[in-house]
Formats: sequence, structure tokens, C-alpha cells
Amino acid sequence: MNSVIRLLTMLSVIACLGPCCGKEVRAADNPKEITRTYQVEGMTCGGCEAGIKLSLKGAGFGKNVLSVSHENGRVMMQFAPEEFGKDTDCKIIKAIQSRGYIAYVDASNKNPCPK
Repeated sequence: MNSVIRLLTMLSVIACLGPCCGKEVRAADNPKEITRTYQVEGMTCGGCEAGIKLSLKGAGFGKNVLSVSHENGRVMMQFAPEEFGKDTDCKIIKAIQSRGYIAYVDASNKNPCPK
């Protein structure tokens, strides 16, 4: 039984060395990077996640996506300081909204971008 537990522990550590963990490490390795979390209402499945990724890629932000989660209702993105400008949030929110979702950074302002 102990050997099975050790084997499962080793496998989980190895699995964490994959691309999903690599993105988190990237964020921690460079504290100058800007990480933004966007709340998204209406995602229900992996297809929703894929659609949002496509919209963000089409808007020029594909390389900035850290994660898209329908379970958490969040999109996490990361930017070098020179990539993040005053209009960046609205460009991202509009790309997400183009798929029919409600997106925002601050729950007290669910419509932060003028049309």
C-alpha cells in the first residue's frame, strides 16, 4: 500500500511539471509581470473556454492567457509592463463579450467599458 501511495505521489509531481504548472511558475519567476484576473459569467463547459481563448487570440492576446476556467468563471492573463496599457482591460473584456459573456475585473462595475 505504501508503495502505491509513493508511486501516486511521484506521478502527481511529474504531472505538475507540465505546461499548466509552467505558466504559474512563469508568473512567479518575474514579479514585474502584471497578472490580471477577469471574472466571466456564463461559461458552462470546455467549449466556452476554447471560444474565449480564440477570441483573445484574435484580439492579439493569445500569448497572454494563463488560464480560462468555466468552473471558476475566470480568465487569468499576464503581461509585461510595456504590454499593458490603459485600454488593455477594455480590449480584453470586449473580446470576451463578443462571445456573449459578461466580463469584468471589478464586481462593483460589471460594465466598465464604454461602447
